[in-house]
Amino acid sequence: MKKQVIVSCLIVFLLLIIAVSASALTIGEGNTALREAETFDQQLRIVCELADENADALEAGGWDYNLQPNAAAGYPEGLIPADWDSFDADKVETFPDELRGHKLIALYTGGKDDLDLAAWLMARFPADMRAASLEEAEYAVLIRAYWTDSGYQYIPPASSSHRDYAGYVLDLKNGGKAKRFWFHHNYAKRSGKWGQLSGDNMSNSEMWSEMRSQFWGEIRYEVGDESVLIIGISGKNAFVKDYDGISPVVEVPAEAEGHPVIEIAANAFKGDSVLESIILPEGIRIISQDAFNDSSLKEIVLPSTLETIASSAFYSCDDLASVKFPEGIKRINAMAFNSNRSLTDVTLPASLTSIGERLFQSSSKLARAVVEEGITSLSQAVFDNCVKLACVYLPASLNSDTGLSSINEHAVIYTPEGSFAYQWAQEIGYQVIACEKPDDMPKAEYITEGEFEFRIFNGEAAVNECSPSNAVIVVPETAGGCPVTAILSNAIYREGRIINLPPSVTLICRSGILLSDNKMAGEIYIPNPDTVIEKNGIGRYGTDKTRITIYAPEGSLAQRYAVDNAESNHTEFEPWGEGVDMNARSLANAVKIADKLLQNATEFWNSCDQSEYSWLGRIPDYEADHPKLAAVLRFPQSQYNDLALLMTGPENVAKTFSVIVNTQWNLPYAKASVQTAQTDQFDLVPDGNCAIIVLAYRSDLVFVTLQSDGSAQAALVFCSPADIAGLDAETVQKIAAQYGVTGECTVYDQAALIELLVK
Repeated sequence: MKKQVIVSCLIVFLLLIIAVSASALTIGEGNTALREAETFDQQLRIVCELADENADALEAGGWDYNLQPNAAAGYPEGLIPADWDSFDADKVETFPDELRGHKLIALYTGGKDDLDLAAWLMARFPADMRAASLEEAEYAVLIRAYWTDSGYQYIPPASSSHRDYAGYVLDLKNGGKAKRFWFHHNYAKRSGKWGQLSGDNMSNSEMWSEMRSQFWGEIRYEVGDESVLIIGISGKNAFVKDYDGISPVVEVPAEAEGHPVIEIAANAFKGDSVLESIILPEGIRIISQDAFNDSSLKEIVLPSTLETIASSAFYSCDDLASVKFPEGIKRINAMAFNSNRSLTDVTLPASLTSIGERLFQSSSKLARAVVEEGITSLSQAVFDNCVKLACVYLPASLNSDTGLSSINEHAVIYTPEGSFAYQWAQEIGYQVIACEKPDDMPKAEYITEGEFEFRIFNGEAAVNECSPSNAVIVVPETAGGCPVTAILSNAIYREGRIINLPPSVTLICRSGILLSDNKMAGEIYIPNPDTVIEKNGIGRYGTDKTRITIYAPEGSLAQRYAVDNAESNHTEFEPWGEGVDMNARSLANAVKIADKLLQNATEFWNSCDQSEYSWLGRIPDYEADHPKLAAVLRFPQSQYNDLALLMTGPENVAKTFSVIVNTQWNLPYAKASVQTAQTDQFDLVPDGNCAIIVLAYRSDLVFVTLQSDGSAQAALVFCSPADIAGLDAETVQKIAAQYGVTGECTVYDQAALIELLVK
């Protein structure tokens, strides 16, 4: 019985040994075995075993292990030349087709004498191209990493090097000439921190990403007229490598010649100025580094199978306005959507286990962000320099303040009451509102009206951008039915000379108004004494620092800003706004332009056929004395815009209206009005309204229109003293109302007019 027990134990023990020896070699075990191997042939056998048993894992990743041991004893000698500068190798564009299917080994050198087994590369070769021993190896793939002096000059003096990589294929059997089939150059930095000036190192995964299709081959897949996707093979699967085409819409196939397409490779569409829309199939798992960097992509739908978006994948995609992450996505790496100029609303799903640093940094229109319940922490600078961010939802699951400080201080924090984020926001001083779920947080949107783009949020509008057609910028008081309350960062970044803000604006954000370095002096009108101007909210960019005059009420915050920043931002203050009689200001401007018009009329009389214009002779010498009467009708700029359309254009309002007045009052048709029309530009009036002004002289009328930007027109209307006596507010309002212009009208007699103008 005892003997039987012993035999049984031995059998079990032997079975265990057989089971262990038959178990698959993992990548980790293979990595250890490679370093412990005593001979080079042992290393080659281990690589082949590791590759066969971990093909899927190696194809999809496996970069956690550094499969690059020192080459063991018995490696082929004489592969590294004594002098690389004299190394003679044919330069070919890719791995030679005729060598595919031959047995290869892979080596790596970073110096003159050192030689490593590039197991990370060899293990990913096709099975029929891996040599299990040096005897059966026909060719060696040698990867060389080296430094070259950049020659860059730095202040203070410093030196730097480029980081270069080259791939050679060497004939081991016949001593044939070497061929360089791959090269990568990482330039040294032109500027930066000491010790960080040299070119960046390239990881093994990055090298394989660039070289893999050279060993496995590629497919040209037609996606439209003269448009082809270059699809690389990586084993069982395939990846989109490049795009050669003119079609703005690309549909990626789910498979290519039986290989499932699982990846958009690094740099595949980088810098593409044609691509606008891409359709990704289910099955795509990875969008690799810089895949769409700096492309013209406008639209993409991410498949539910997507797991990873690599670093800088959508960096500087200025036209990409929306992106919806699938619920199962696990990783979005650093700077994936950095420097985007169109993205307005993002949601980070709960499935994310890794959120990269500076993910949305400098996304200049990002207005609303949601972090879903389940996420416990964000990354550093995730929203850094997202200066238009209006609101952020932070979940109760968040338990770290990492990345929160990058949220714009003007953003409103929505989060469940009592949560970590709620307490953080209160302590920091952010506006925080208790909110149980993201859907309860208000939406933010952008609209365009006229020359302005506005961000609308919580019943308020803020200027986001403007494209002025001239040097005068007049910010409206409302947009989308909401009061305009703020000038956002970089909103007015133009060669503007005059900028007129409405009283509704209470905040000018950092760099909100920046004027170019032209020779014109800048003028900014701020009527609200309580308008807050943040640091560098108003200033110039460029080298020529021409003065900027800020017109605002005495004692206002704008005055304090102008004085405090006189040296750094080249600002100066002029009192304006509060206490200014708008009618007096408008009348003074109207009289100035009327004086010029009357002078023109005199010159016209002296040069015209006086028999045809004999009625002009009734105007005695066209003396520019004070008007006997004046009527001022004030109304919004929007009504002026409508009036201009009716009057055949903004340049003809005064001239056309003069004809209307002639007709309405049954006056002789003043042909001279066209010849004597006058235009000019005046300072802005604080209330930002337009005006129709009728000035009545002894025997003529001068009709004046003033816009809110200070531009003015005037035209002559001939009349008689009796007609002038009939001028009243009701008459002016009645004529204007026929053309959609309504407002308060005030009539001044000569005494009141003189007193008003003298003041």
